[in-house]
Amino acid sequence: MTKTRRLSAFLAVGAVGLGAVLAAPASAQETAHGANHESSAVIAQVGSVSISGISKEGTASHGATPAERRADSAKLRRAKREARRAIRRCEISPDKLTAVEQSKLLTDLKQRFDRKVDSGEWTAQKAERRLARIQKGITIRSAMEAGRWRPMLELFGADARRDLGKMLRKAKGMRSLMEQKGVSRAELRAAKRAGKIARYKAVVALCASGKEPVHEPEGQAASSVRVHLPVVY
Repeated sequence: MTKTRRLSAFLAVGAVGLGAVLAAPASAQETAHGANHESSAVIAQVGSVSISGISKEGTASHGATPAERRADSAKLRRAKREARRAIRRCEISPDKLTAVEQSKLLTDLKQRFDRKVDSGEWTAQKAERRLARIQKGITIRSAMEAGRWRPMLELFGADARRDLGKMLRKAKGMRSLMEQKGVSRAELRAAKRAGKIARYKAVVALCASGKEPVHEPEGQAASSVRVHLPVVY
């Protein structure tokens, strides 16, 4: 079991009494480590990124009023729609892409693709296209996971998920950690709901990061010019 899965399971167990499941899916990079024989399945899963391909989550929030649940559902639907549109015309800035050397999956696939090129099975251009497609998918999924966890980390004052895991272990449970940090159940639920929406907003921001802003022509009203800028939230 990876550190990510251990942390996810630990958070889920600690939150059962609160009516909240905090476990997030492991990133594509972590779940595919050491799985060269499954690379074909990974290509099919990660290479073609789509919001509909990501596991659906309930929008109802335990303890929230019906009006709050309806509002949360509406926000989540809007965020998903925006993310779908962003992915269709996604342009990621090169400096935000997950580097090949930073991902064991990408490193393993690059070596495999290089062997196909050397054997004459693939052209170099085909190998580059395949690797770029998977690299883009991994980057998007990593951004979604980071966005999902950001409200929770901010709530507990943690810089990374491993830091939150250390806090939980030291406090010997979620309830104790909440008492130490002065976090209420309502705040925990709010962070969980915010994370669901933040994961899709992270996609929108990432997919706009490589687009050139459209500068306003001289003498033209700003309201008539469409500017493509990353979403700030």
